[in-house]
Amino acid sequence: MRKRLLRGLYSQGFFQLVLLFVKFAEIPLFIKFWGVRCYGEWLLIMVLPSYLALSDLGFAQATTRQLSMLVAGGDRVQALSAFQTGAVMSLVFSFCISLSMLGVIDVIINIGKFNMIMIGNNNVIMICSILIFYIVAILQKDMWFGVLQSEGRYSLGIMVFAIMDFVTFMFSAIFLFLGFRPVGIAWVITIVSWVGLGILRLLAWRIAPWAYYGFRCISRDAFNALIKPSLGLMAFPMGNFINNDAIRVLVGYVFGPVAVVIFVAHKRLARLAGMAANFSNPFQAEMSLASKQTDKFSRIAVINVQMLFWASLILAAGVFIASPYAFPVWVSGRVHLQMGLLVLLVMAVVLESLWRLALGPALSTNRHVRASVGYLLITFMGFPLAYIFAVWWNMLGIGMAIMVVNLLILIVCSIYFVKYVRISYYSILVDALLNPHRLMQMVFEKAKL
Repeated sequence: MRKRLLRGLYSQGFFQLVLLFVKFAEIPLFIKFWGVRCYGEWLLIMVLPSYLALSDLGFAQATTRQLSMLVAGGDRVQALSAFQTGAVMSLVFSFCISLSMLGVIDVIINIGKFNMIMIGNNNVIMICSILIFYIVAILQKDMWFGVLQSEGRYSLGIMVFAIMDFVTFMFSAIFLFLGFRPVGIAWVITIVSWVGLGILRLLAWRIAPWAYYGFRCISRDAFNALIKPSLGLMAFPMGNFINNDAIRVLVGYVFGPVAVVIFVAHKRLARLAGMAANFSNPFQAEMSLASKQTDKFSRIAVINVQMLFWASLILAAGVFIASPYAFPVWVSGRVHLQMGLLVLLVMAVVLESLWRLALGPALSTNRHVRASVGYLLITFMGFPLAYIFAVWWNMLGIGMAIMVVNLLILIVCSIYFVKYVRISYYSILVDALLNPHRLMQMVFEKAKL
C-alpha cells in the first residue's frame, strides 16, 4: 500500500506541475493573440464547462468511489453493474440538461454587460454548443479513471490526465499561432478531449477487461446505491462553481470583461497555495480501499491532513514573497498586481485547502451527504454576499466574501472529520504545528502506513 500511495503522490505531483504550467502559460499566451478584452470574454464563456460538469448529477464521481469499494471487496460483477449504470446515467443527464441550457444562455449573453463585443453573441451560442460535446467527453473520462483507480492504478490514470491536459494546451497554442479565434479553439479542445477519451478507454480495457459500455448489467439496485451519494457529491462541484466560476461571472457583470482577467490572474496566483490539497486525492483513494479497517483508515486521514497542512502554509508564504517580482513578468505588464486582493485570496485558498482535507474521510467512503447540505447552503449565501461586498469595497470585497465563505465551510467540515476519524480536527492541526518532527516520522515509517 505504501508503494502504491507513493506512486499516486508522484503522479499527482506530475499532474500538478502540468496543470500549473497550463494555467500560468494560458494567460499571457491568450492575451498576446486576442487582447485583454477578448480573453476576458473567453473566460466568461469558459464558465460554461464548469457549470455543465454538474449536469450529470454527480454520477461520474459517485461511480468512481463505488467502484473502488466494490473491487476492493472482490465483487467485479456488481462493479460492472455500477459502471454501466453510472455511465449511462451520466451520459443521458449531461446531454439533456446541457441542451436545455442553450436557450437560457442566449438570453443571458444579451443582458447588459454580458454583450460580447469582441467574440460576438452569435459565436457565443456556437461555442456553447461545441462545449456540450467537450464536457460529455470529460465526464466519460472520469468514469474510466474510476475503473483504473478501482484496480489500484490511480497513478496511471492521473498521468494520462496530465498528458491529455498538456496535449490540449499545446494544440490550442499551435492553432492560436495559426490565427484561430474562439470558435476554432473550442473545436480544438473538444476534438482532443474525445481522442483522449478513446486512448483512456483502451488503457482501461487492458487493465480491467471486466469494465465495458453496455446496457445488460444496468440495475435498479446499482442506481439506488449511486443516486444518494451522487446527489450529495453534486453539492461540491455546484458549490465550487458558485464560489469560483459564478464569482467570475459576477466580476464580469459588475466591473466588465477586463476586470475578469485581473481577477482570474490574481486567483490563479493565489491557487498556488492550494496545490498541496490536490495531493489528497491518492490518500482518499487509499482511504476508500481501507474503509473496513478503522485504525488504518484513521492513520491515513491524520497523515493526509498534517502533511498537506504544512505544505499549504509553505506554498502560501512562497506566493507572498515571490508575487511582487514574478507577477509583472508573468502578465507582461498588461495587468497590475493588487496586493490586498491577493492576500485575501491566498487566505481563502488556505482555508479551502483545510476544509477539503477535513472532508476527505467522508468523501472517500461516500458518507458526505449531510456535510454537502451545509456546504451548499454556505456557498449559496456567498454569492449575494460577494455582490454586496463588491458594491462596498470593489474587488477587495470579492476577495473578502470568498474568504468568509471558506471559513464557514471549514467549521462545518471539521465536525464531520471528528465524526468519522474520532479525533479533533483542530488538535491535529495544532499538533502538526508544534511537532513537525513527529509528522515526518509518521510519513516515512512504513509501519505507520
